[in-house]
Parts: sequence; C-alpha cells; structure tokens
Amino acid sequence: MIKFDVGRNALPLAAADRDLADADRRQQSVLYEEWATSVCELVDPHFDGAADLLQFPASKPRKHLAIKTWKAWKSAIDAHPSALIANEFQPGLLARYGPVILKIEPLLKWYRFFKECRNTRVHAGGLHTEASVKAYNAAKVTNLKTCGLSRDIALSHAPVKGQAATMGMRNALLGLAVVSRLANAFDALLCHSPACETYMLGKLTAASTAIGRVPGASRAKRNDHIRSILSKGQVPLPANYVATDNYLKTHGLIKF
Repeated sequence: MIKFDVGRNALPLAAADRDLADADRRQQSVLYEEWATSVCELVDPHFDGAADLLQFPASKPRKHLAIKTWKAWKSAIDAHPSALIANEFQPGLLARYGPVILKIEPLLKWYRFFKECRNTRVHAGGLHTEASVKAYNAAKVTNLKTCGLSRDIALSHAPVKGQAATMGMRNALLGLAVVSRLANAFDALLCHSPACETYMLGKLTAASTAIGRVPGASRAKRNDHIRSILSKGQVPLPANYVATDNYLKTHGLIKF
C-alpha cells in the first residue's frame, strides 16, 4: 500500500498522482494476468500457456504455443462445446456483452499499451521503450470511446522512446476499464467448454444440496426451484427451463 504524509513532508500533488497511477498500472496488469491464468485453467486445463492468448491481439500470434491466437482457441472450443451451456446459458451472455466482444482486438491493443507502460516503470527506469511506443501506435488507431469507454486517453504528447512514460491517474484508470471489458468479453466467449460444464455442475450440486427438497411439482414451482439453484450456484438463468430441468433431473439435482 502507498502511504502519503499529510504534514510538512507531504508528497506534492503531481508526484502523488504519478505514484498512484504507477501503482494502478501495476495492479491492473497483475489482476488481469491472474484472471487470465485462472480462467484458462478452467476452460481448457490441458492447454498450458493459454493465458498468453488473452493478453495479445490475434494480429500478434504467439508462435511458441500450439494454438497461436485467442480466435483459434475459441474455434477449437467451438468444435466440441458443452451443448447445455452453449444453448441455455451462453446466449444471454453473448447478447449482453456483444458490443464489447466486437471490440476485443482493439481493447487488447490498448491493454498492451498499458502493460508496456507498466513494464517501462519496472524494467526501463520509467522511460518509454520501443515496445511501449509500438504498442501506442497500434492502439491509437481505434480510440477508447469507440470501444465503449466513456472517454479517450488524454496524453500530453505521443510516447517517444527514451522520454518519461508519465500517464497520470485519470489515464491509468482507463486501463482498469479496458481490463474489465476484456474479462467480461472472454467470459462470454469461452464459457462453453466441457470443462466449464464440469465446473458448473459442481457448483449446482453444492447449491442443490444446500437448498434441499422443495414440495410441489407444478411448472411454476419447478421453475422457482431451478432459479434458486442457479442463483445460489451463481449460474445465469437459462433460455429454456424445461431443458435445464431435465439436465438437473438427470444429475439428481432436482428434489421435489
């Protein structure tokens, strides 16, 4: 945690803003890397290195991996999906995050810029590198407002190699917004693998056990019971309650 003095030795406002911005950039990178690692282990536990795919645009293929881009990985998952998730739960997520999904590529380019700015602080003494300059030039083609953010980045000048990589808190916060949108978009796109269904079934089993038996067998009561199980298991509502009812019944999770 960063601490600032409030007395005679108080940190000047500009310096405080700079240090807070640096802390924010470091945190957003760590959070997104950790999220990418955990979600990839869930979606495809046998694909080591998949988290790398969610941190680079498809225009920058990861040559060291068996699957080179996030688009190719999605196609591989699409070939053998969980029918239940793909048909019942994923459509709502795709509809909700559709506009963000369309902007994954430019959002990843902006993520690379924020990440490279963070790297300048860690590895280059806070000075722009060739990588951070290239990342900015690739990202600036699509402004952030076009990607759904409320405002664009406002740098005093374009990054120049060897010059200070200052950003300010207001700009650094945009990096958190980029990370949030990417996480939501990839959640919606990749949630239909068989491994995800196994994970979901575990959550539903725990929820069903906690809720127990509910008397009454009318369609309305069954739907209410299904909603309770899904809500407790933190699973989205389905498109078709009958199909979900049958799935839960097959796995012994409907108790009337």
